[in-house]
Amino acid sequence: MRWRGQALQVIVGNTRRYGDFAEATPDALIDDGALDVCIITGESPFSSIEQILSILFHRNPHKGRCERFRDSHFRIRAPASIDLQLDGSRVKLDDVPTPDETARGKKKGADALMVTYSFDAISRALHVAIPCTYNGELFENRSAKKTARPAKEQGPDQDAVQADAPKSKDIRRQSKPNGLLDHGRKVTVVGVAPNPERDSTYIVAGMISDKGTAASTKPVAVRIDHDTTLIGRNGEPLAITVAAKLPENAVIIVEGK
Repeated sequence: MRWRGQALQVIVGNTRRYGDFAEATPDALIDDGALDVCIITGESPFSSIEQILSILFHRNPHKGRCERFRDSHFRIRAPASIDLQLDGSRVKLDDVPTPDETARGKKKGADALMVTYSFDAISRALHVAIPCTYNGELFENRSAKKTARPAKEQGPDQDAVQADAPKSKDIRRQSKPNGLLDHGRKVTVVGVAPNPERDSTYIVAGMISDKGTAASTKPVAVRIDHDTTLIGRNGEPLAITVAAKLPENAVIIVEGK
């Protein structure tokens, strides 16, 4: 048993960033094979207010009023009435009684029903594209620059790119893409990685302007495969392997999903 008591909030994270305003697990590392847990204690209304103010103004829970630990496998047991959120989305429990069922006395109330949540860190479960310029602060070895492959080294077809490979037979010749320039979405490239599911295809990680928020951006992924039509600035057809050479901060114009 690591901890037992009353909590204002329990946060489980694989990274130290909590939303865009706090660091509830400031020592978390993405690739250490473990999850970090922060228990914000709420022993009294005064301590709860103190914790909220600490997060708002200092981006971190008050050190003397929170508990932290790290492990690869652990369980949390709590009343079913306590909401569980996954990346901001509420997780619904199927076996929790509705208010009508509780009123009719058919089941115990959600306050009395206890739920056990199991958390397991799965090592190397995701393929992630990391910008070559990233300083590596969220990684265990803090040396992302050494392990990240620059875009110019990626992909099995890179030699073909440097040798001016012939254009793919699936690529259609286009007139100058004025319509695409006017109506396509501008994506600023963050990084390029080979698609692990299909050879000679790529995934471009990038950012686009978020129309819903002034002066804000949101991340997107662009999949480039053999069904993708690539054209240059003047409408000339391009080989799919050109995607491997896209540098960071380059701007591409995308049409499609």
